[in-house]
Amino acid sequence: MVIFICMIAFSLTSAFAQDVITMHNGTVAKGKVVSNEPSYIKFIYEGEEVPSTLGKVAIEKIQFQSGRVEECSQKIVINDPNKDYEKIQILREKDETVGLVRVQEFTEKSGGFWSLGMTAGKYEQKTIKKLQKKAASLGGCAILITSQESKGASIFRNPDAKTSAVVLKY
Repeated sequence: MVIFICMIAFSLTSAFAQDVITMHNGTVAKGKVVSNEPSYIKFIYEGEEVPSTLGKVAIEKIQFQSGRVEECSQKIVINDPNKDYEKIQILREKDETVGLVRVQEFTEKSGGFWSLGMTAGKYEQKTIKKLQKKAASLGGCAILITSQESKGASIFRNPDAKTSAVVLKY
C-alpha cells in the first residue's frame, strides 16, 4: 500500500513538473523547453500547445524540470551611457530579439577621406559604435542590425558605411 501511494505521488509530481524561464524583465514563464539553440529557445507555455520562440538575450536563466539550471545571459545595466555603451549587445538574427521590447530604429553613417589606415570596415565599426551609444542613452540593452552597407575607396570615391539598427530593451 505504501509503495502504491508513493508511486501515485511520484507520478503526480512528474505530471506537474515543468521548466521555468526567468526573464531579465522579471517575468517568469512555466512550460516546456522543446528546443535549446545557442541564441534562442523554443518553448511551449503551460496550458498551450504551440511553441513560441524566446531569445536568450532576454532570458536570465532556465530551470529545467530535472533540476538543472542554465544561465542564459547577464542582464545589461547601463549606469553611464557615455562609458557603458560597449555593453550593448549587437544582434543580427530576429529570433534573438524575441522577449525584448522595440524602442526605436536609427540609421547612422560614417565616412571620410581615403587613407591607408581607414577602410570601409573601420567605418562600419564607427556606425555600430554610434548606434550603441544611442541605445545606451535610451536605456537599451541590444541593437538588431537591420541593414548594413559599406563602400571601399577608389580613385574618385572615399570609403563610407551606413548601418540601420533597432534599439531594444528588456
